[in-house]
Amino acid sequence: MSRVEGLEPKEVFRYFEEISNIPRKSGDTKRISDYLVDFAKEHKLDFIQEDCGNVIIRKPATSGYEHIGTVMLQGHMDMVCEKNNNIDHNFDTDPIELVIKDDYIYANNTTLGADNGVALAFGLAILADDNIKHPRLEAVFTVDEETTMLGANELAVQNLDAMYMINLDTENEDELLLSCAGGAKSLLKLPIEYTMLHGNSLNAIIKVRGLKGGHSGMDADKNRGNANVIMGRVLYEINGRVNFEMISINGGAKNNAIPRECDTSIVINEKNKADLEDIVRIVENIVKKELNGIDDDFRLEIEYTDKHIDRVLSTISKQKIIDLLIIYSSGVTQMSLDIKDLVETSNNLGVIVTDEKNALVTFNCAIRSSIDSQVQYIIKKHEAIANLSGATIVIESIYPGWKYNKNSRLRKLFADTYRQMYDKDMKLEAIHAGLECGIMSKKMPDLDIISFGPNMYDIHTPNEHLSISSTKRTYEYLLKGLENMINIEKY
Repeated sequence: MSRVEGLEPKEVFRYFEEISNIPRKSGDTKRISDYLVDFAKEHKLDFIQEDCGNVIIRKPATSGYEHIGTVMLQGHMDMVCEKNNNIDHNFDTDPIELVIKDDYIYANNTTLGADNGVALAFGLAILADDNIKHPRLEAVFTVDEETTMLGANELAVQNLDAMYMINLDTENEDELLLSCAGGAKSLLKLPIEYTMLHGNSLNAIIKVRGLKGGHSGMDADKNRGNANVIMGRVLYEINGRVNFEMISINGGAKNNAIPRECDTSIVINEKNKADLEDIVRIVENIVKKELNGIDDDFRLEIEYTDKHIDRVLSTISKQKIIDLLIIYSSGVTQMSLDIKDLVETSNNLGVIVTDEKNALVTFNCAIRSSIDSQVQYIIKKHEAIANLSGATIVIESIYPGWKYNKNSRLRKLFADTYRQMYDKDMKLEAIHAGLECGIMSKKMPDLDIISFGPNMYDIHTPNEHLSISSTKRTYEYLLKGLENMINIEKY
């Protein structure tokens, strides 16, 4: 039985449920790409499936709209895959289990994938409905937005003739986006050395738990705790006050998500157990006060095991890891001087991984800024950190920001449409997040772009949820805007 039975718009939620049944983590989008192709074939629509997995589906204009420029409806197929630790869910094979609570759709202790399954559901519902008035449409569904922006970067724009683009990858229904940040991924790889451990020792795992996490761009200004950064503070305080050896550190799952958890495995002498616990409690109390009202469930845990340990990190390797954790800035580094309350530049230390086989610890960061030169500046800082620590660094997935277009006809038309429907003004916003709009605007400089979407909350976390009523209103707004495109030339 369908879990979305009775929800409106019926077709939007039907497609959303179908999409949720298809595993579609970043880097594993063939199944959802093929599903979109099958949809196009079923509805006898022209389509292109690119080698990277992007799917373009075209639909002719309805009568009277043939003279209006083509409109691109755009979103991405992949989703961030996060789950709570106590849940047995395999993102490679298992569907997302939808849970309805009042006005919201959640998943069962995993991310929901409304980011950006909503865009696919909206696009498919419109493409399948022959009663909607609209110009010629190009639905462009891209792959791997959440990790590398591969789809947008690989998109063959020579196959497109859109004059207007509506990106549907936004989380606040009363906001019309007009600009977004650019960014890059920074991978610092620190070589580590091991030494043999002699004598009896107690294995302790220090754990950061209870943080909310969130989107490293959209939630950057909320000052939520970063598990990797907090772990650095814990280790720095322990170091020098308690004799300990370090085995490994692992924290976070995605570089574009604020890490909620981090574990560090250490060994200590049994006689130092009480001192370790005292220091951990002191740091916990300090951080709790700093996160009061922000991350009230934060806690530090220590788990003792009888695991036999043969080797530990060398003293130099341990010190370098601790120093890097302290030196790395994470969170907001600069606010915009032009747009009130807009985060201009940030860095998120999203993932730390100990690779014992290859003797490396990797620090994986997401860099963002609405000013491209600031992205380059943060990259240079990371390069300097790598030079000082004897690490290597790889910079990947550099993508441009989307600049504000003061002459946008599309923005003016959709702002007027919102005012007509709801008798109030839509907020015109710039966001501190990377959208494919930046890449698209660079590849198609004359493209007139806007972005909006329904209310969704806590994206990139297992608490992600989507408002049902907002989805209905936003879909109706999109349909009315497409209908009003008959008047676009007046703007």
